[in-house]
Amino acid sequence: MKYNMHYLIAFGVFYVLEMVVIISWAYEQSHEFHSMKSDNGEVLCTVSPPNKTLSAVRSRIECALSCSADCASPCHTVNFWKKAKLCQQFYYLPSSYEAKQDCVSYQVTL
Repeated sequence: MKYNMHYLIAFGVFYVLEMVVIISWAYEQSHEFHSMKSDNGEVLCTVSPPNKTLSAVRSRIECALSCSADCASPCHTVNFWKKAKLCQQFYYLPSSYEAKQDCVSYQVTL
């Protein structure tokens, strides 16, 4: 009987840990990125100074995901420069945006 109780306790602890992992994963996946556009539909890029710049980033998706995974602080915005393969991360909400060739800015929404 004692063996069965240990088994049930271990199973219960495993179940609770599994639920914690699933809930934290669901929270991480709830972040969405929206491209910034002007009132007339132009794609915008933030011109504020970034907190961090990554090089050799292959896609805008990789840029957005790196922001979710690598940021020490909550990431609010990313710039992706396609030709230069740069990803700029912003830990604050930038205030300055301009239409720039080959750059698009994505803002995080929860």
